[in-house]
Amino acid sequence: MRKNFTLIEIVIVVIILAILVSAAIPIYHNAVESAKERVCVVNQQALLGAVEIYALENDELPADISKLRKEHIEKAWAKVSKQGGWKLKLAYFIVDLDKQGLAYAAWVEKYLGDVKHFRCPKATGAHSYGLNQNLINMSYEDYKNLPDDTIIIADAGGAIFNPDPTQPNTYSFRHEKYKIGQLQPEKRALGIRKKNVIMTVNETGNVEPLNYGQCKKTCEEACEAEEIEPKPSDCEDYCENSYCEHP
Repeated sequence: MRKNFTLIEIVIVVIILAILVSAAIPIYHNAVESAKERVCVVNQQALLGAVEIYALENDELPADISKLRKEHIEKAWAKVSKQGGWKLKLAYFIVDLDKQGLAYAAWVEKYLGDVKHFRCPKATGAHSYGLNQNLINMSYEDYKNLPDDTIIIADAGGAIFNPDPTQPNTYSFRHEKYKIGQLQPEKRALGIRKKNVIMTVNETGNVEPLNYGQCKKTCEEACEAEEIEPKPSDCEDYCENSYCEHP
């Protein structure tokens, strides 16, 4: 009866374990990052809704994110949180909401506070999100006429941000994602377009949908409802190759 392993067998086992661990770390990292991104997605959706409520009431956009009123945030959040379901609750659980003090869940009402202090789970500075600086105090009429692919809210280090990644005070590239074959994660920022589609922006300025399927569905619904002007002759082609920029 064989009792001992040979040195070669032990080495092979160690190599296999090392391969499994090296593959598992990026998968685990991406799972945690995905939960943090989901929290940011919901925060940005609520902020976009709050900006539009503010614009309706004041006939212009705010000067920056900090000008939004708490009631605007809460009203927008109530709508967004209902759509999040169990996936949103799981995301908050994963990022450990109780310790991080993240804001704007109706079911953690005690965390609602001053809109200047809402948090992205990846943020390290005083601010989490900013308003596109090109939209400061823009009239509501001009806002309605903006191109649908305009990014309104994004990860930023201040209450406003420059949408040009090559310029100072631009996006905060705080989120990370491993891709196949990469030894280091890609750093990226999240931003929300006028039509409520979340995009990722990397440090080179490449923009693509966080969720291509959701982007295409949202675009096609808006196109068929003739909310996109001028209406493209082929909604499917426009949404796939222009608006959503198929990765």
